[in-house]
Amino acid sequence: ERAGAIRTDELGTGRYAVRAKTPGYRPRPASGGLFEVAPGTVTVQTIEVVRLTVARGRLVDAGTGEGVALASMRVTSGGRTRRFRSDAAGRFSPRFDVGGPTRVEVEAEGYAPYIGCFVLESGSDGGIGRIELQPTGRGDARTKPVQLTGWTAAGETGVRVPRARITLSSPDGRKETFRGGLRG
Repeated sequence: ERAGAIRTDELGTGRYAVRAKTPGYRPRPASGGLFEVAPGTVTVQTIEVVRLTVARGRLVDAGTGEGVALASMRVTSGGRTRRFRSDAAGRFSPRFDVGGPTRVEVEAEGYAPYIGCFVLESGSDGGIGRIELQPTGRGDARTKPVQLTGWTAAGETGVRVPRARITLSSPDGRKETFRGGLRG
């Protein structure tokens, strides 16, 4: 049979559930499901799979280039948010159903918090790359200034908006406005 196809002549009549699972992919919604096998029939069932988008990258110390281990991360893409920690070498690779505008937030003790915006192509494996965290010297980094990089994006298309007006609001009510997009 051709790649990815299965064939069996040993199914009896009845109703069967179909599910496909392969690393790096997920079944497309409304694909697979239930099918009926009747006596003397040939059933062809196609399950479409979609390649997952992987937001792969590495957190490093901006001064030394060494990986930042166990940083608390929050990555949002396609309306879904994943919370996790970087590994011992600072690497991360959350998977999402779709690409598009992706927001990365990082907190690590001894480093300034980081917020970055990226545009990931659907089905890609990578796209974020190296993120340099600025050391603060010591103590709790949440009291230090935040480092912002990236661009705003228009909807799900990922088209950059170079003259966007971006307003940052702090919990205590302070606001700061930027024009021209965040650069990084």
